Amino acid sequence: MMVVLAGCGQAAGSGGPSRSPRAAPSPTASCPEAGGRRISFGSDHATGPLYGSGSSGVVLVNQSDLDWCGWFPLPKALAGKGRMYLGFDTADAGTVADIGNAVTELRRRGAKHVVVVGASAGARDSLVAATKIAPRVDAVIALSPERRDYVLTAAPKLRVPTLIASARQDSWVPAADAKAIAAAVPARYRHQVLIDGSRHGIDMASYDAPRAALRTISAFLARYAPGG
Repeated sequence: MMVVLAGCGQAAGSGGPSRSPRAAPSPTASCPEAGGRRISFGSDHATGPLYGSGSSGVVLVNQSDLDWCGWFPLPKALAGKGRMYLGFDTADAGTVADIGNAVTELRRRGAKHVVVVGASAGARDSLVAATKIAPRVDAVIALSPERRDYVLTAAPKLRVPTLIASARQDSWVPAADAKAIAAAVPARYRHQVLIDGSRHGIDMASYDAPRAALRTISAFLARYAPGG
């Protein structure tokens, strides 16, 4: 069962742990090959895989216990033709700065629309980055975002469509924490997905993720990062 909430009330919760459970590997592909090609970008030379091609781009920001390899099933799972997907290993500038550099790189390569997708700690940083990047990204997707005071401070400043996805039984980042972050996002930009189970972060968008979750993420990307 999946519930889509538009406009939820403030919820209590703590920051939770900074590390998250390891996602299951894909049975059909392996890192670092996985069909992408590694590129370097930004002034501090962050590196990561670039998948696909097209007029839209998606930045993939990993969770704290995984590098970019954790993301590689996503483009296949979403059948994302007509989009570029760029993951990265954080360089000297730190995650938030590297998200901005990744967006710039996709735009340099011709992306007219860019969406940032982050998981857990990466979701937390993606929400903050989306308030700083100019020109603004088209949207941000936060999978199991970690609650921090600075995230709750940044969330009201978001001015792009924001999808926050979480699981009811997530033991790493309680659903109440994701609800609190969502409640801080201005109502006109707020989208929230709550699914049954205990999936966390990247597990919500891997090759074997619940179809309902993938359909919601896919529809959000199709709207704000249309293939072409």
